[in-house]
Amino acid sequence: MAVKLTKKDKEILKKVGYEEQDFKTIEELTSYVKIYFEDPKTKKQIRVSKEKARQALGDEDYFSALGRGIFHFSTVRELKNKGLLYFRRETR
Repeated sequence: MAVKLTKKDKEILKKVGYEEQDFKTIEELTSYVKIYFEDPKTKKQIRVSKEKARQALGDEDYFSALGRGIFHFSTVRELKNKGLLYFRRETR
């Protein structure tokens, strides 16, 4: 299911280096990206929502990671020594 980017989302994506021509792909493939939190002590991964990931990272880091996950199939972001967030495009 495609996601509709807001005007603010698009402004943030432009700020982190994406172009308008990328927006359609990002909208179409966002639902295929799954996000996992890895606890630094246990190394156990649990799935988290995009909303929680965005809240934890902030808008710019979130959209940077989301875009990278879409176009490169995976990426990881560190949460200030509190663990890791993995973004993975799992299907399509």
